[in-house]
Amino acid sequence: HPSLDDRKKHLRMLRGEFFGPSSSPSSRLIVALWKCRLAVDWKLGSEQAVQLCSLDDELSRFSEMDKLRALAKRHVDFGSESVIPYNTQKLEIVFCIQKSCAKTADPPLPGGRICLLCSGGMRNAFPQSNWNSTDQGCVIEIPGIIEEKNAP
Repeated sequence: HPSLDDRKKHLRMLRGEFFGPSSSPSSRLIVALWKCRLAVDWKLGSEQAVQLCSLDDELSRFSEMDKLRALAKRHVDFGSESVIPYNTQKLEIVFCIQKSCAKTADPPLPGGRICLLCSGGMRNAFPQSNWNSTDQGCVIEIPGIIEEKNAP
């Protein structure tokens, strides 16, 4: 029998373009990165902290869907799992390792603040987007772009 992770990956691939980690950085590294970002937020302000979470400027020449894929890949680099459902204009981060690490850190990091800074960075990349938090991740939707793609 396939492992639970393999079954989840297969089900997510049926829904859309799946982005999953091949390996994950340690939770201590992710917590350390967020402590630095929160220190920037506290000392310099939200705008500077949000800039740390934004997509790189060189992506501006790419299509919106390619930027969405780049955003998914950035989350995968942290160890998160994402799906771009077929025939949609949204990215679902179905499991956010950053949110998970914030909850399990000792002492716990302010998860709501992390989501606010991270989502601010995503919205900088997609100014017309809608963002919603979920229990284990979030959804970012970009009105007006649809890439036709059929399920495999």
